Amino acid sequence: GSSELTLGFLITLEFTVGKGKDLQTFEVGGFAGLDVPSQSLAIELSIDSDQPWSRPFGIPGTKVLFPLGIGVSISPLPPFITKFSMIGGMQVGGMTGRITLGADITDFTKSAFKGEVEDINFKRILSDLSGCKSCFEGPGAVLVDSSVKRVANSFNPDPTSPVVIQIAKIQDTIPPGIRLEIEDLKILGVVKITSATFFLDATGVEATLYMEKLQWGPLSITSKTSSKKGPLFDMALTTSSQHLIIDGQTSILGYTTGYYFNIGSNPMVGQVLFKMGSFSVEGEVTTYAKPGSASFKNTLTGRFGTDVKNSVGNSASGDTKKELESSTSSKESRLQSDYNSKKATEDSKVADKKRQIDSKNRELQSKKEATRRQRKEHEIV
Repeated sequence: GSSELTLGFLITLEFTVGKGKDLQTFEVGGFAGLDVPSQSLAIELSIDSDQPWSRPFGIPGTKVLFPLGIGVSISPLPPFITKFSMIGGMQVGGMTGRITLGADITDFTKSAFKGEVEDINFKRILSDLSGCKSCFEGPGAVLVDSSVKRVANSFNPDPTSPVVIQIAKIQDTIPPGIRLEIEDLKILGVVKITSATFFLDATGVEATLYMEKLQWGPLSITSKTSSKKGPLFDMALTTSSQHLIIDGQTSILGYTTGYYFNIGSNPMVGQVLFKMGSFSVEGEVTTYAKPGSASFKNTLTGRFGTDVKNSVGNSASGDTKKELESSTSSKESRLQSDYNSKKATEDSKVADKKRQIDSKNRELQSKKEATRRQRKEHEIV
């Protein structure tokens, strides 16, 4: 960019090309300047238009996306090219990509980058490149059946302030810190990530991962709380939010393991599950935080269940699990009821104390008024 240039000039040209209804207007900007402190020459060129440039140089299936710009800073001493910047985008077939780059060759800690790609389909790309669509059909096509709707990434070493990349007449902004966003990622036609994000800046760190339910032969990966949903991971450790949520369950060949943790909420919950055939063990820890204090109440629940078959073939289910679940539910209800009762009692005590204070204030105010009246009467006498 030109933010460090001290001497220079900018030229802008506007022209229209094409004929009939295919007219397209371009704005071209050129900049040349001298950065006196570093004694380097900056040269920048930008092109902007109100619509993409289709079939550039006659290349079918391609479009140049505007604005488009490139800039370099040249020094008389090695490494000669000290800075490089670029803004632009390209569409090839159904895939679209954009990039913004500001690179400082002499100090990479001052470099910043932002890129975005949409509608990547590897099967379609290979088919277009090879010219053989039938080569990527059938059972073997799963090896190349991968796609992603959108991937966006940015890197800025400054965690607090955005970086503005200026190239002649155009500019773009790169947000502070590190960012990664993925939407609708499909891997080998089986694994599908609906959303994945990662943010790191001066406010803290956030990360999320949401998947669809995976069913591949005997392997099943779902959410523990819902067999129709996929696993998830959601974590935030920032100045405005602190929480951790993990929810997942895996089943294969009669073995099942599940887990659910919700830390940062009230109540905080932790659950684990192990199941092997008809045998299952499940545990849960629930922690209630008392508002306005540092005290906590914990409940620990254990569940044990099994099915036993006799020699005749009849099956009988023990009531142990039901009793434990009923007991657990009753304990949790009593715990919540006790908590609500104690809270109501504390609120009542606070209200009584406030009424006492208000009564004393009114009594004191009345005495003050009486004293003022006596003084006035004395002055009149």
